[in-house]
Amino acid sequence: MAGRRDRERGNPEAVHQDTEEHAPAAAGPEPDGPGDPGAEEEAPVEGQGPDGQRVRLSITARRVRIDPAEKRRRYIRRLEDVMRECDRIVSDPKGYEELQVKALAVLIRAVKVCYEMVTDAEVEMIEAQAEEIRRAVEERRRGGQEPPSG
Repeated sequence: MAGRRDRERGNPEAVHQDTEEHAPAAAGPEPDGPGDPGAEEEAPVEGQGPDGQRVRLSITARRVRIDPAEKRRRYIRRLEDVMRECDRIVSDPKGYEELQVKALAVLIRAVKVCYEMVTDAEVEMIEAQAEEIRRAVEERRRGGQEPPSG
């Protein structure tokens, strides 16, 4: 057994027993209190491996401060901008009927989303659809195409 230890000391891949004390992981900003949503929690775990060696694992979970009410207000503001743009396209008496129908569909979807659980993916998708319609309206106007009279 002593011969095995001697061979392992020269081997950089050999596992050696931890004999030094380690300082805790670098901590971020101090939490304001135990209920602070931005606090960090450290969960040290110590034990012994199957061969009797000391095993130490330290995991630091960092929580990010997210204010859901503020995030929702931002999404709603973005949707309101889209709704105003779509309303302008729908209300234009010289508008293109095909694009007005698309704008109305986006407007209805934006209103529905405002009353549901708003997610960034939905807001971005609605904004992209509204932008596509806005570009189509501009392209038709630049191209000199007159809306068909109905």
